[in-house]
Amino acid sequence: MQTHWSMPSTTGTTPAVAVMQRRERSAADEAGELLPHDAIPAWARDVVARAARDCAAGRNDAVIRATDGLDATATVDDPTALLLVYRAVALARVGLFRSAMTVFRRVLGAHDRGRDLRHFALRQRAEVYAAEGRRAQARRDLRAIVTEDPTAADAKERLVQLRAR
Repeated sequence: MQTHWSMPSTTGTTPAVAVMQRRERSAADEAGELLPHDAIPAWARDVVARAARDCAAGRNDAVIRATDGLDATATVDDPTALLLVYRAVALARVGLFRSAMTVFRRVLGAHDRGRDLRHFALRQRAEVYAAEGRRAQARRDLRAIVTEDPTAADAKERLVQLRAR
């Protein structure tokens, strides 16, 4: 699955497009922080970065197409797991919640995931649960993050928000 994409230039664009492109680059940077660069081939970093940008920009169909077939792979390494998280988010956004939960279970079922990647997947799954109105499950995932990392301020904040509703 070696695909090369290019990021459009910000020159000559409207301010709204420039903001969206900055948000997409930010998502790609966040994705890069979740995976150790020395252990991942450059093409895999590019694919993950593109999926992160597409997901941040709401291009759910692009994420789903780019990750099609990954959830059937026998071995799920960390780059594949991160791609699957983006796939699950995109599936949920288009209304395929059961499929999204199946993908999340695949990612979170492996106990050898890095903490940051696991927390990212739990946080994304919590947001999907919250969007479905399943606040108890969302709180469970957020509590798992806070239990493993008491300094996770964003998870604590979201947990408080979900309790308030």
